[in-house]
Amino acid sequence: MPQLLISIRSHGEVSAALAGGCDVLDIKEPKNGPLGMASADVISRIFNHSLTNRQDILKSVALGELHDWPADRVPDFILRQANILKVGPGNFEEIEGWTQTLKSLIQRFENYQILTGQFIAVMYADSPLGQLILSQFAEDQQALFHNLCALGCTGLLIDTQHKTGGRLMEHASQAQLLQFCDFCQKAHLTSALAGSLRQEVVSELMIAGIKPDYFGFRSAACVSGIRTEEIDAERVRKLKRCLLDRIDSSLLE
Repeated sequence: MPQLLISIRSHGEVSAALAGGCDVLDIKEPKNGPLGMASADVISRIFNHSLTNRQDILKSVALGELHDWPADRVPDFILRQANILKVGPGNFEEIEGWTQTLKSLIQRFENYQILTGQFIAVMYADSPLGQLILSQFAEDQQALFHNLCALGCTGLLIDTQHKTGGRLMEHASQAQLLQFCDFCQKAHLTSALAGSLRQEVVSELMIAGIKPDYFGFRSAACVSGIRTEEIDAERVRKLKRCLLDRIDSSLLE
């Protein structure tokens, strides 16, 4: 069953996300961009105060974009407590430059003994790089995913970069997402989908057989569906129920 990832921006949002039944708490700061990194203090407060006794909950941290990590930047050791780290592609439009820079960052995190869990590369469906990857011939995309696994990446997330520029399904077809999830599985990469997803869209995707390892939400989990508002436990609960209901239905079909 796809797990429910809820993006939070402060320790004050933890309780609502957990009460709603999320599986993964993803820490980021929306005002800093689609994958804006929260401060080390915020990350520490969430890890060391809010989640001390919740070993069943995966902890994810957004690292920002690749260009936010110049060669002289040292990662904060609090990141060792994360189960999942994820980073955006920045302004890369070509695959080779993206993968080489991603490889260098993964190696740096390994050298600092920061990388203790999953490292997920993010591609934006509404960017030139994302469109290039989504439109690749099947054999080329499959080879790319195997290469990403070989360089130390453990998963891929398709998201949207511009939150006012259209939702995921306006930039990717069901056929493309189905192939994405299939090829991730074959390359031993975890798969994740996000991008202003709504509950009804997730139901449609799962009916179509599109079942990534994670579905990620921020806007749909917030009060009034606005990503800058607070996380709402009832909205999280409905998203969780949506995933469970689709699994139950598939078992009866």
